[in-house]
Amino acid sequence: GTRAQGDPAPRPNSRPRQRATRAKALLAPSRADAASSLAMSCRLSDLITEVRACKTAEAERARITDECAQIRNALREEAGGKRRGRVGATPFRERNMLKLMFAHMMGHSTHWAQMECVKMSASPSFHEKRVGYLGLMLLLDESASVLTLVTHQLSRDLQDESPFVNSLALATLANIASADMARDLHRHVERHLASGPPLTRKKAALTCIRLFKSAPELIDDFIPRVVGLLTDRTHATIMTGTTLMWHMARMKPAVIPRFSKAVPHLAKLLRKLVVSTNVPNYTIGRVCDPFLQSRLLSLLRVLGRDNSVASEQMNDVLAQVATHTDASRVAGNAILYDAVQCILEIESEEGLRILAINILGRFLLNKENNIRYVALNTLCHIVDKDLPAVARHRTTIVACLRDADSSIRRRALDLVYALTDSTNILSMAGEMVNYAVIAEKDERAAVCARVASAARRFAPSMRWEADTLLVLIAVRGEAARRDVVRRLIYLVTAAPGDDTQASLAHKCAEMLSENASSPDCQAPLLLIAAWCIGEFAAELTSDPPPLPEGPADSVIPVGPRGRARTPKELVDVLGSLLTHHKAGTEIKGVTLTALSKLLAKIPPAQLPADVVETARSHLATFQTSLNQELQARSVEFLALSSEDLADVRADILAPIPALTADAVRRLKWESSAAAEAAGGDEDVIAGLSDDVDDDEGRAGGTGLAAGMRAMEATGATADDQQANRAATKTAEAVDDEGSLLDLFGGGPSASPPADADEDLGADGGVADLFGPGPAAGGAATAAAAASSGAGAPASGAPAMGGGAAGLNLDALFAAGPGAIAAPATHAPAPAT
Repeated sequence: GTRAQGDPAPRPNSRPRQRATRAKALLAPSRADAASSLAMSCRLSDLITEVRACKTAEAERARITDECAQIRNALREEAGGKRRGRVGATPFRERNMLKLMFAHMMGHSTHWAQMECVKMSASPSFHEKRVGYLGLMLLLDESASVLTLVTHQLSRDLQDESPFVNSLALATLANIASADMARDLHRHVERHLASGPPLTRKKAALTCIRLFKSAPELIDDFIPRVVGLLTDRTHATIMTGTTLMWHMARMKPAVIPRFSKAVPHLAKLLRKLVVSTNVPNYTIGRVCDPFLQSRLLSLLRVLGRDNSVASEQMNDVLAQVATHTDASRVAGNAILYDAVQCILEIESEEGLRILAINILGRFLLNKENNIRYVALNTLCHIVDKDLPAVARHRTTIVACLRDADSSIRRRALDLVYALTDSTNILSMAGEMVNYAVIAEKDERAAVCARVASAARRFAPSMRWEADTLLVLIAVRGEAARRDVVRRLIYLVTAAPGDDTQASLAHKCAEMLSENASSPDCQAPLLLIAAWCIGEFAAELTSDPPPLPEGPADSVIPVGPRGRARTPKELVDVLGSLLTHHKAGTEIKGVTLTALSKLLAKIPPAQLPADVVETARSHLATFQTSLNQELQARSVEFLALSSEDLADVRADILAPIPALTADAVRRLKWESSAAAEAAGGDEDVIAGLSDDVDDDEGRAGGTGLAAGMRAMEATGATADDQQANRAATKTAEAVDDEGSLLDLFGGGPSASPPADADEDLGADGGVADLFGPGPAAGGAATAAAAASSGAGAPASGAPAMGGGAAGLNLDALFAAGPGAIAAPATHAPAPAT
């Protein structure tokens, strides 16, 4: 048995070694792939850190694009490895999908990974299934075509024995369910809703919300199951059940009567929570489960609306919530707010509503801005229904006008305006005017609109309303609408008695002298003061009448009384307005008109020669102005101030008569049309004639009311009246433009162009308040042409009331018999 010397050695068996070498060769590529994947893969937290460290958007985009490319290569290698039968192709599959979700949340395209999510959701591993479903919820929506591949897998997972797998499927269905998926899978969801652990029951309830939104016809089939959730012992399940019932009632109100049968049980649950104290895991801020209480109150509010029986069943528990909830913590205030909302929306008892409003009044005294805001917001919605109860907290509401938070001030302003009536207008108007002083720039227009509207509706007298608007114009006139100026002019012209008009004129002149030098002087105050000086120049040179006794509780001052002024002082004041830093083209035009009227209304014996020359020098200021309107006024009024036209000057510059009912109604119609086109505040723009009868009663006259009743007695339809107004407006506009132009040789021909009325319609404003008067004769035209000399404008240039480029208040401030309906005793100008 021994080997002889020289024999060759036996060869070993090399077959096992060859097998091992072949297996190593097969596994070498997959190990290399794993090593490369390990080298290129980073953790999700590291990727988030690197992205946040990027300085620019380009760097961030480049980093995420590079990571997505690496993940795409890894997925491609995994697919190739499976085709070749390799094992362990990608050890970082979950990590890569989580990084893709992060890239999707950053706004980058990851649609190419949708199929990978579908594959992972079908994985037997719970970790991969969880990541796959999470990717489906983030990357897909109900319109994605890939969902057809997911429906079968969701059906299998909903029937799985593990409640955790069921929860994954329910959560996914609650996020991406389409109408078809809802109809296919609702039976499985109904089974989990009826029985099972609390985890799946509450998830099934939240899933039903999505199913009902996608397929509302399923609601009726689930009603018995949904009501059964209220009998569960866990708070989470009861809260999801009440949430589901609230959504069902909002989506299909027809189910509310069926849910109303559960009101006693809901009230019992709420009462148990209110009286419970120190419940472990549920007590927050000494309130037992405030989240569940809030949901129960929201559901009771829906069920008790327009249902007296259900409201009666919940009155006691709502009173218990309102009186036993601790209001010293945020959680307690939240419950009280929900209880107040519920009380105010259902058909509750009167005492309970007063209790709810008193709770809101206590909220107004809270230091937290959010609590005060929600209280003001709620009071604004209920002030029309419970005005007496809300009015008890008027002092606290007015104090909110001085709050540091602008949103609270705005809500308080809305509420103060809503609370204003004839019994408290004297104090409320003063508070709103005081607020206008401190209001921010974007709030001032709303404040002025509300003050003007409240004064127009509830003013005790015309004098008080005029004083209020004058103070408002002096404080924030530049933020007020032009309707406030129009209303004040109407009140001055329609004031009862000459003493009232003279007193208001003296007050305007005194306020102008006090505020003209101030940098905050308001331009509308300059406009009103210049108009008053021109219209009441003779009264301003005499002592002012005694101030009337204003209302005892009024915050608006009646004074200042003013003093008698010399013609020289009046001319100097008007001359200073021509160079005032706030004086625009309109104010300058009104001032030129006032200078001309001043020379006509003050008796010549009281006008020294130097004062006349000073006035004429001011009138000649704009003879060479580039503004054709100012140039025309300057030239025409300078010619009118000459001695050659002394006999017709008084007729041309006659006082403005009081407004008529037809003029007020026409202005309201035009202002309403303009407000509708501009989207303005209807409360103020509703016109100056809403209270025409009241104005007549306060003035002691009957002309306006009688005129309005006569108009209504004609029996004309609304369309006929509107057509008549439009025709009257067009005729008066053409007449206004032609009258003074004819006087000075620059008027239009007998046949005006076809678009003359359209251009003049844009003039609008207070100019249309007054109707046309008799035209002046031709002698005035020749005399004016001779007096104006070389300074006259070219023929056809627009004059004081002409053209679309004219001023809105031209006919008011430059009114003569050719532009204004003169009184019956007025004699027409002499004709040649």
